[in-house]
Amino acid sequence: MHKKIAYIITKSEVGGAQKWIKEQRELLSVNYDIYLITSEPGWLAEQFPADHVFYVKEILSLSSISASYKIAKILKSIKATVVINNSANAGLHGRLAKLFFHHRSIYVSHGWSCIYNGGRFSYMLCLIERILSFFSDKILCVSKTDYDKAINHIGISSKKLLAITTGIKPVRLRPDNNNLSGPIKLVFVGRMAHPKRPDLLLKVISKLPNVNIDLIGDGPLLFSLKEKYISQKNIHFLGEIRDFDSFYKYDALVLTSDSEGLPMSALEAASAGLPLLLSNVGGCWELINDANPNGILYKNDFQSFHDSVVNLIKNYSAFQKSASNLKNDFSLHHKYNEYVYLIEGE
Repeated sequence: MHKKIAYIITKSEVGGAQKWIKEQRELLSVNYDIYLITSEPGWLAEQFPADHVFYVKEILSLSSISASYKIAKILKSIKATVVINNSANAGLHGRLAKLFFHHRSIYVSHGWSCIYNGGRFSYMLCLIERILSFFSDKILCVSKTDYDKAINHIGISSKKLLAITTGIKPVRLRPDNNNLSGPIKLVFVGRMAHPKRPDLLLKVISKLPNVNIDLIGDGPLLFSLKEKYISQKNIHFLGEIRDFDSFYKYDALVLTSDSEGLPMSALEAASAGLPLLLSNVGGCWELINDANPNGILYKNDFQSFHDSVVNLIKNYSAFQKSASNLKNDFSLHHKYNEYVYLIEGE
């Protein structure tokens, strides 16, 4: 009889953490019976059999006093032995559910929001994370950067932590061609919302007529950006595309963001053999090879990003060759034993 695992996440919308759970299910379902607990229907819930999905709308509220108890009742009903909590709200309520039902509790940091997005409340939020670590049997960091921050900034014991650099299910490869046949074709995949910076991205691209970009994603900034750049022939808003995997059609991926853990869209693009243009935040540096650069890290300002795009175009052949050589380094299948160790424990 397979061990039962419940993944908990606040929202079921398309996103990096949601894609991570989808691929975890695909990787592990041969040997584990996997369930999902989330707040409401959405893209991720559609990836699971209906009888393996449970909804607790109270997860949406950090102040809910009933969310943890309702989660615990579900865990008891399905006899879950391992619970893997993702995102801030689910991380709180899911871990507190251990007060009502005994299980192995794992929290996954997809980027420490208490540090990156906490603002003036950062100290208090980090303190809460440190307290919640006592309700966690293990805390998974998806990048080496977040592992270091957990110890040195938040103050979580290293005994609680495990770092597994995220892998990705390989997608269709870009044709093996190191040269540009015309204007470079960039793709951005992400929510048009904070902490992503599509505003900075488009401010630069609008000044570079030899660059074409497709933007994949929805969000609150989409309408205003479309209005502002509607006349730009080289900028195309394609909206949300579920299960987007057409990276092979592009010359490079660009991701401008104020904070990241280890971005899934960059991992997918890298596995397709695309060079990467990434903001130098979070664990993005871990995706760029120093010896044979498969991309460029830049600061979130106009000049740094502008110069990086120009550099990529000028030296595209070298960047693309390196990206093609490194594409297999990002495979999810190489991580299987590490995830089993995380689930099974010592």
